[in-house]
Amino acid sequence: MHRLISARLWLTAYQLPPYASELNPVEGVWSHPKRSLANSSNTTSTSSPRK
Repeated sequence: MHRLISARLWLTAYQLPPYASELNPVEGVWSHPKRSLANSSNTTSTSSPRK
């Protein structure tokens, strides 16, 4: 890949981190529903015993 990029002077390639939430605007949108779902979940499990 480096050889292909360097052969094209007009091409500029940037190495991005594998995960960068600040570069993905959708992460800000999904953070609110995920947070509200996490807050509304029941943390105590009340299961009835099997008979």
